[in-house]
Parts: sequence; structure tokens; C-alpha cells
Amino acid sequence: MTIFYVSRLILQSRNDIARTTVQGVNTTAGMIFRQAIKDKLIKDNPQNGVVVPKKRKTVEEIEKDPIETKYLERKELDDFLKAVREHGLDLDLERFYLLAFSGMRSGELLALKWTDINFKSNEIRITKTLYNENNNMKKYQLTPPKTEGSIRTINVEEEIINLLKSHYRRQSKTKMKYRHELEEYHDGNFVFSRPNGYPFIQKRTDYLNIPILLKKLPLTFLGIHILV
Repeated sequence: MTIFYVSRLILQSRNDIARTTVQGVNTTAGMIFRQAIKDKLIKDNPQNGVVVPKKRKTVEEIEKDPIETKYLERKELDDFLKAVREHGLDLDLERFYLLAFSGMRSGELLALKWTDINFKSNEIRITKTLYNENNNMKKYQLTPPKTEGSIRTINVEEEIINLLKSHYRRQSKTKMKYRHELEEYHDGNFVFSRPNGYPFIQKRTDYLNIPILLKKLPLTFLGIHILV
């Protein structure tokens, strides 16, 4: 058995089986092969280097997908931001205001670094997005946007800039504390980061506190990318 054989099996199964299932089988196979090496049954692990490809939709599948409107009306947005101010957790205000009034996607928000913000001109430079396939905070990747047009500079309201300035001062104090207390402190200079310095994970929406806030409002839908 070789890596080419295993890769071919993966490719043949990707259209009929869910990708998460294929990933699970691939991981299990790797464990079996590693044990076989320890038992001296094989010399090399044919699973090493095997990548489970993402399934791409066909044009027909994309055309059949219904297009739903996922934006909030102005009144709904005002009510939601009021709930954020009254019931939001730490950093909810800064994150939701940026999402609502900047047009940023969640991955762009999580990839923001302080060097991207110009406090003098009230501008934010969007040059990257955060990608984390394995849901592991330490294995994140910063990648460029899908198109060159997504690289942009946006003007931000003074109110939001003031929120970010206040957050920067608080974070600086927190950073000084945990940098000395934690052995694996990660100084990635992220605007929104955990106490250990690592960025939040995009696949998990709990960092946006959506479930709690939704209970305060009669909204039937709220996506992460809320716009006016």
C-alpha cells in the first residue's frame, strides 16, 4: 500500500461520503499505520501527506441553492445593538459595531491586528482573513482575501474608533499581566484575542454571544455578518 493508493481512495470517496466522515477515516487509518510501524509490520506510513480535499459544488448545485436575504432592517439593527449595549459580554460592543458598520466578514474581523488600524485617520485596512480548519486556536492561518477587490481601506465612525482606543488600553494592561504568567503566551498583536494572545476561532460563534442576545429580541434570523 502506498500514499498514491490511499490518496486515490480518498478522492474516490469524496463525492459520496461527507467530508468529516472521510477525515475521520483518514485520521483513524493514520493511527493504525503508525501502530503497524511500531510493530514492525510496515516501514513507512502510507497515510502521511494524504490531504482530504474539499468538495466543490457544481454550477448546477449552486444555481439550485436558494438565495436568502440575511440582512437586518435598520430598526432590527438598532434594537439588536441596544441589546448588545445592555446585555453584551466583554468585547461584544466593539465586535458587533465593527461588523455592523464596516462591512467586515467574521474572518476579517478575527484577523485584524492593531497595525491595521489608523487612529489618526479613523481608517482600518483589510488585508487578510483568518482560516482555521481544525478548530484549534494554535493552528490558525492568516490568508489573503479571495479577490484583490476584498483588500480595502474603510473609514470608521469616531464612536467606533473611541471604542477601539479604550479596548486597546485595556488589552495592553491584560497583555502585560498574562505575558509573564503564561508560558505559551502568543503575542500575535490581534485586536480581538484570548487572554493567551491567540485569536478566536471562526467556526465557533460563541465568541459573539449570539444565543444570549437573541433571547432578548424577537428576531428570527441573525447571521454573523450583520449590515445596515
